[in-house]
Amino acid sequence: MADAPPSPPAGEPAPPPPSPWRARHHAAAVLVAWHLLAVLVFILPYPPYFDDRTLRTKEVQEEMALLFGTVHKVAPIWKDAQETQTRVLALVRTYMDVYFKARKPFESYLEAVGSTQSWNMFGGTPPRYPKVLMVEIKPRGEAAYAPYKDHRWGTPEHAQANFRDFKVHEVLGIGGWDRQREWYANWWARQWNAEHPDRPAEMVHFYYWQLTTPPAEAVRAGNADRQQQQVQHFHWKVPPGVGPP
Repeated sequence: MADAPPSPPAGEPAPPPPSPWRARHHAAAVLVAWHLLAVLVFILPYPPYFDDRTLRTKEVQEEMALLFGTVHKVAPIWKDAQETQTRVLALVRTYMDVYFKARKPFESYLEAVGSTQSWNMFGGTPPRYPKVLMVEIKPRGEAAYAPYKDHRWGTPEHAQANFRDFKVHEVLGIGGWDRQREWYANWWARQWNAEHPDRPAEMVHFYYWQLTTPPAEAVRAGNADRQQQQVQHFHWKVPPGVGPP
């Protein structure tokens, strides 16, 4: 049994008891370490999402053939460019599987504190189809949606607009996670409420008109029409208290 601590000499005050604040210091240190670890995992690079359907796209196949043909010439580890591509893509899929499993425990925490961040390495991507943002508002007490914003093709507004502005709206509207789209919908509701104070927004609906690109065979046959289709729908009920900006 350990000896009791010696008593202070007569006439000297007893030492103060341990501070209860030490537990808070330890908790803060654990939180900081957890946050740094979460951010470190999230900033690790990963390649763009791809699947077999994307890899079968002709444009992507040409990019991959050129890329892995060059890789095989520089580092002929495997017998040919095709095997190099097969082996490398298998390694990439394994890395992505491990990476997304590793970041899973941190996702809810980083979303809650607003610190999600990531970046994608460049890679083979299918052709990019133009998308046009459409925003509709249903005022409170009304049955129908009213058209609000229409980023059209070929109009003076479209020609003069900054491409980065359109890109920001595209990222906010169809990228990220649900809470981001909810914030974006609330922003549109505030814009509407500022312009229509007598008709406050109850619902926000935004989506994109996408132009499809006809294949070369259809163009040669005389059918060069680019068909429109609606994509990326998002409906949002505006919460109480969302006023003008």
